[in-house]
Amino acid sequence: MTNEKLLELAKEKEIDVQEFNSMPLKGLAVRTDDDIHHIAINKSMCKNSIDEKETLAHEIGHCETGSLYCSTESYCIREKCEENAKRWTINTLIPFDRLLSAVKSGYTECWEIADKLDVTCQLVQQAFEYYINICGYAIE
Repeated sequence: MTNEKLLELAKEKEIDVQEFNSMPLKGLAVRTDDDIHHIAINKSMCKNSIDEKETLAHEIGHCETGSLYCSTESYCIREKCEENAKRWTINTLIPFDRLLSAVKSGYTECWEIADKLDVTCQLVQQAFEYYINICGYAIE
């Protein structure tokens, strides 16, 4: 999925996305009192367009899963919310069928799969862990 498609998805879901380069974070998702979701992306902190895409997907994941928290929440709550957003990101950017197809096509190195799927190697590693250890899928 491209950055443009993610922005279209956010618009369809009525999530307001704005560039906000003066915050000390790459991304931030909030829900206002009127129940509208807003995402701020700090492009200046993103290493490249892939990092920007993964950051945007992660923040949309917070909105779509309702996994929002404030900084005063307990560590357990914050980690649960982050895990939900990460899983949404994996399911959206690296659906299992695309990951399996890449492996069956002969891509075996993390960097090869990441390059093919236009994501980071870190997200590919997280996807393998998620699909195998959490979902119980087999990659043969």
